[in-house]
Amino acid sequence: SPFPKAGERPCYRVYEKGRLRHGVYCHGIKHGREGTPPQLTDSWICGPLWVTADLADGHDSNYGLLLQFKNRRAKRREWAMPLHLLKGSCEELRGELLNMGLEIDPNNRNLLPAYLQSRKPAKRLVSAVNVGWHGKAFVLPHRVIGGNGDVRFQAEYADRHEYATRGTLDGWRDKIARYCVGNPNLGFSISAAFAGPLLSPCHMNGGGFHGFGESSVGKSTGLKSAASVWGGPEFMRSWRATGNGLEGAATLLNDGLLCLDEIGEADRHDLGRVVYAIANGIGKQRANRYGAARALNRWTVLALSTGEKTFEATLAEKGEAPRAGQMIRLLNVEITGQHGAFDDLHDKPNGRALSDHLQAAVTEHYGTAGIAFLERLTADTRDLPAALDAEFQRLCTDDLSPQEGRAARRFALVAMAGELATEFGVTGWPSGTAREAARVMFERWREHHDAPTVETDQILRAVSDFIDRHGDSRFSAITDDRTVINRAGYFRTNAASEREYLFNASGMREAL
Repeated sequence: SPFPKAGERPCYRVYEKGRLRHGVYCHGIKHGREGTPPQLTDSWICGPLWVTADLADGHDSNYGLLLQFKNRRAKRREWAMPLHLLKGSCEELRGELLNMGLEIDPNNRNLLPAYLQSRKPAKRLVSAVNVGWHGKAFVLPHRVIGGNGDVRFQAEYADRHEYATRGTLDGWRDKIARYCVGNPNLGFSISAAFAGPLLSPCHMNGGGFHGFGESSVGKSTGLKSAASVWGGPEFMRSWRATGNGLEGAATLLNDGLLCLDEIGEADRHDLGRVVYAIANGIGKQRANRYGAARALNRWTVLALSTGEKTFEATLAEKGEAPRAGQMIRLLNVEITGQHGAFDDLHDKPNGRALSDHLQAAVTEHYGTAGIAFLERLTADTRDLPAALDAEFQRLCTDDLSPQEGRAARRFALVAMAGELATEFGVTGWPSGTAREAARVMFERWREHHDAPTVETDQILRAVSDFIDRHGDSRFSAITDDRTVINRAGYFRTNAASEREYLFNASGMREAL
């Protein structure tokens, strides 16, 4: 028998060869009544499962175990499992392992936690509970790029499909990226997809761009093309989500790209707050069941949004006044071209045919471009903040207001990201393609944004709307001594026969 002798028990063994059913066994010894020989027990717990490393983060917290196992189809899987899943009945742990294909004996399932906790691997690795930069390594759910190989992504759920890959990089270049040449809208979107990992190295906060335009011009096509840099259809998100849900998505996509389609579907109560949160990178403070503060969710993302109307028009439609801070965090860029969103059709007869081609291509080739970009970026030693300053100087040839300068720096980041991807051999574009696309979109943004007067225009609009709503019910002539309930002020007629409204302090506060 391959099983251990009585003197070696109790113990756990893993078998993956021979006629014996492969897997983890608990070899025990059961003592009977005095004078009777002990009974040896051999309980099959689960399929082959090994604990290969001990995990903890740099703060001596977030402990975990690196598990390797064979699933039902004899395929090897790996999962960095948080140790806290061993608490209680361990149902979540077993559910996750079963979801990944590990066979578990329902009669001996309670032996699984004891087996895992009995393992003391000599190898020690660093746990990363968020994707994105971790030192010089970039952590993704299923792989770590760069660094010295001592980091693993640790999460309660092992299967994450956002950063999936399909097809080849050559296929992505040929079927998607080459159509960006001569199409600033498309080139800008894909360049922006590469900009997320550059935010933290360049010491920039998050933010985003909102592409608006008429229905069916190709806005969503550009967004899906950008998403194809990192993943497939699951990478896309919709504005039709709760604020908490979008915070969770931003956390999962830290140091990356957040694609949000159709802003018109956003919750009117959450839209303004979510825009601030996405850009600022800090979630809402919440309490646990004991009343203590939970750890805050934090992230840095570059967001791409689409909709038929500008961000401020969407806010106004939902009954909320836009603020200058929101508008500078989500920059409006018009999606327009000679053929819908496109200027150069390449080998396609019309804009619809090009859009249909791209819509099909992004389901066949995705995820490879982002991996190739990170492999080169993590090995690159250049001064990225200095490179961004140089790109900013190329983009801006005149004096800018503080708001314009802040926006221009984000456009410059997109230009730098696209040019880096081209230099790394990822896009296959001629040099300068991304820079020109960013310049075009920056000029479009400036056409729709007069930075020095944004807040002033909002003040004037608010006062005008207040007068239109209340008129003579809250104001009276300055020479009239009648009583007005909840008075907001007076009015008088000037030499040009125009009515001038004179607000009292409380009325002006209410109007603004």
